[in-house]
Amino acid sequence: MRSEDNLRATIEKDVQRRGIRSVLHFTRAANLMQIGNHGLLSRAELDRRRIPYTPNDCLRLDGALGASCLSIGWPNYQMFFRYRDSVPDEAWIVLEIMPEVLWKMDCSFSWTNAASGLVRGMALTQRASVQAFTEMFVDHRGQPLRCRCHLELSNPTNPQAEVLVFNPIPTEMVTHVHSNRRLPPRALPAAFASKLMLDGAFFGPRPDYAMWRRQKRVAEEGH
Repeated sequence: MRSEDNLRATIEKDVQRRGIRSVLHFTRAANLMQIGNHGLLSRAELDRRRIPYTPNDCLRLDGALGASCLSIGWPNYQMFFRYRDSVPDEAWIVLEIMPEVLWKMDCSFSWTNAASGLVRGMALTQRASVQAFTEMFVDHRGQPLRCRCHLELSNPTNPQAEVLVFNPIPTEMVTHVHSNRRLPPRALPAAFASKLMLDGAFFGPRPDYAMWRRQKRVAEEGH
């Protein structure tokens, strides 16, 4: 078996063992129509095709403009809240996507935010490995322990753990579109009409939020 095939097969097996049911991507509802028409594309691909869009993050400090940013199990609620808070009148949505992207697409895995100095110095090719995937689910020094956070096997340890996906993700792989407010019909593409859920799911913090808030406070006091 070729090394790439082995990588994909190993990650598929681990995803199934962990019971990972979906990966998630949050974005402005204004982008939903172009996603419904073209699939979930990276900023580089959107620019190449000259498809208009509104970015979540104008800086993209991870430098990976050729990738879409996804999370396993729960969105990066710290970033999600910060973006929503900066434009409170704008509608946002969370795309729930089949876990198959984790082994069928070209991905790199970061155990914390991909823009963090803790991982940004590591080449994307190094993060496209079984080891990098596994490191998303282990304890890291100076951070809350999994056992104290009462995490399920399917949850990455760090709530900012990130998956960069370098392929277009077709609309067929989007299982649900979650929103916390009603969207105007003109904003909802036909591909997602039956997938929209006005439940506000994934708009709050992960259940272990208090542990990470406490850890951040202790770290700040230590300085």
